[in-house]
Amino acid sequence: MKKYPVIWPGYETVSRLGKGGYGTVWKVRKTDASGEYYSAVKKISIPSGEEEYAALEGSGYSEDDITSIFKSRLDKIEAEFKPMEEFQGHSNIISYQEHMEVEHEDGLGWDILIKRHPMPLSERVYVCPVCGMVMDRDHNAAANILHEGIRMLAEA
Repeated sequence: MKKYPVIWPGYETVSRLGKGGYGTVWKVRKTDASGEYYSAVKKISIPSGEEEYAALEGSGYSEDDITSIFKSRLDKIEAEFKPMEEFQGHSNIISYQEHMEVEHEDGLGWDILIKRHPMPLSERVYVCPVCGMVMDRDHNAAANILHEGIRMLAEA
């Protein structure tokens, strides 16, 4: 059985559900005396990889400038949580349980972790927490499949 990193404190990481342009989604499980509970955790990393930092550094940005750029991106994403909290429980909006930001150990960026119960297939509408775009779940799945196919072709 493959061992995954702990994504959310107190939960065991079961599997990776998917990866896209904004991050990776993980299936996590918490077990206690009353049973097993599953959630999905989306992990958005800022920067998205070491190459992003290296590109900015190679363009002449100082470490303080780079940190400021990444902090600005973090602040924009964090600002999206306020409306999500206000619409908790609305039937057409995907709810989330909680979120946290974790600074990278090297101090050069953050991970934003968003935890929610997995969405049942009966929920047909998805609202992007980053841009606010409202999509039918089938449209969103098709876009993710297309994005993954294009990425695979680019790597070939």
